[in-house]
Amino acid sequence: MIQAAQAIYRANHARYPSTIADSGKGYARPCRRSLHCIALRDVGVRDYELPDGQRVVEAIDAVQSIKAELDCRQFDVRERIALLSEQTRWRMFDLLEDCLAFPKIIPYVKEADGIRWRPRYSRCRRPERPPESQEFWLCGDCIRSVIDTIRARTPIDGITLFRTYNPEARCEHADSETVLATVPWASDIIFGNCQRCYVQELENRVVSLEKRSHAVRS
Repeated sequence: MIQAAQAIYRANHARYPSTIADSGKGYARPCRRSLHCIALRDVGVRDYELPDGQRVVEAIDAVQSIKAELDCRQFDVRERIALLSEQTRWRMFDLLEDCLAFPKIIPYVKEADGIRWRPRYSRCRRPERPPESQEFWLCGDCIRSVIDTIRARTPIDGITLFRTYNPEARCEHADSETVLATVPWASDIIFGNCQRCYVQELENRVVSLEKRSHAVRS
């Protein structure tokens, strides 16, 4: 029954009540224009918790359950998902298929060009970071540019240089006189790494690449 899917959604997504079409009858209206797409969007905004974060897994469960109920009721959600794709600029049809195949497939969001959003390099927007690069979201060329700009004390586009007296805002190698570099984010949190950090990251990537190449040859 569609009520079962609505109950699952209410349990997992009570934090979105204002987005549900409510005409004073609670969840009596069909969910084809709301519940399914909100659950799908929730997967997208929480894909940083994949593969086993509780909230994103609950969202995936909601997508799967609601989709099954919609299919039973023969509700066509393609128009609504197409609109959601246009609004988010994410490939929501791909995300839906990946959610339905979970856990065999991990449903990471893809941008309009088909590249997964989360592992895309943050400054140049190239695809995709190696799995081990969790701290530095920059490609090799960008890291080399950061090293050069730290040495020259000259900022470049997309990189912020600074010094700080706050130990929690700098790497373990740095002191209050060390020039740090960071990619500015939308949040208020700022953390910088020194030249040594970026040099080590390049060296670590070379070692990791050699290990992966050796594993393939073996």
